[in-house]
Amino acid sequence: MLNLEELSLCFVNHNTLIIDGNDLEMNIMNYMTKLKIFKFNIRSIIPLNNQVYLPSNDDIQKTFKNFQSNEIISSIDYFPKGNEFHCHVYSYPYIWTDYHKITNNFRGGLFQSVMEISLVDEHPFEHEFFLQIAKSFPLMRTLHVHNQEPQKNNNQQWSIIEYSHLVQVDLLGSHENYLEQFLNNTKTCLLSNICLRVDYNTLQRTMNNFTNDAIRVNGKCSTHGNDLWKISDQFEKQDIILVVVGIEPSVVVYADFYCALAHKTGGEYLPMINAARILSSIILNVLFKEDTLCQLFRHINVESDLQHNCLYNYTSGEQHVSFMIEHCSTMFDIRQYFQQMLDRRKRMVTDDDESDSTT
Repeated sequence: MLNLEELSLCFVNHNTLIIDGNDLEMNIMNYMTKLKIFKFNIRSIIPLNNQVYLPSNDDIQKTFKNFQSNEIISSIDYFPKGNEFHCHVYSYPYIWTDYHKITNNFRGGLFQSVMEISLVDEHPFEHEFFLQIAKSFPLMRTLHVHNQEPQKNNNQQWSIIEYSHLVQVDLLGSHENYLEQFLNNTKTCLLSNICLRVDYNTLQRTMNNFTNDAIRVNGKCSTHGNDLWKISDQFEKQDIILVVVGIEPSVVVYADFYCALAHKTGGEYLPMINAARILSSIILNVLFKEDTLCQLFRHINVESDLQHNCLYNYTSGEQHVSFMIEHCSTMFDIRQYFQQMLDRRKRMVTDDDESDSTT
């Protein structure tokens, strides 16, 4: 270790102390005198309660005065609702493929290595923020948005944001404004073959707000909000894989993009979900086009995806539930098969209830 010439560090520190330049210099650089290249990406998270003093961003920057060979970027964020203080320091240029917990304090820059990011804040993300994100992460493929605060800027003169490589958007932890942000083609231009992960109720409310005159969804008007299959038709011609998550009082349904469809020797799989026994109340729909299906199959490892991405148990004590489709070649076949499975399960539950009542 003493003769180490190159070091890359990436970790999250949940200690009560903030890792800054002084800490890195004292505990690493002073012991590695031959170190020539030092790349790091460190986030310190400490509780806000009982903190007498918390450093400013200028205070953090001053601790890196002896780091002459790197540009050091630092940022601090307060999360009062979460009772957390975050301090993020990293060397620039950034070499990692993911960048998480980006807030409105993001300073910009170019991050060509990053393919997955997450946005988190207790203040709203406005359109200009998403424009900056698209410019800073041109090769971004996966985006997670976690923000419950609605947007406030209703300016109609926004620039259309184009995401050149984005294939998956997770909006499960966000206000419905952000679904509209991505569905409204006067704000955002999306690729085909994109996956949206959304809550069903959020999707319904958002689609109800779309009108013929005002908003178009991915180039096609939508006026439907009450019928999931009608909503489906708005996406089907756009090569969009839509994973809808429905939450009912006793049912939690989850379907991951990578387990949406899989293929194995002579059959097509539609791995489903783990849920409570009232499967008839599940609302789940996976959309695709047939030419997209063939492409998707080539990128999915059936065994690992079924084991690691499909089987989540959200209701303790319940059995895993999955459906296999042996010979379904069209969207209609899969919908019909899925509906048959739900109807069959519903009858089984009804029969069980009647049997229990008679005994």
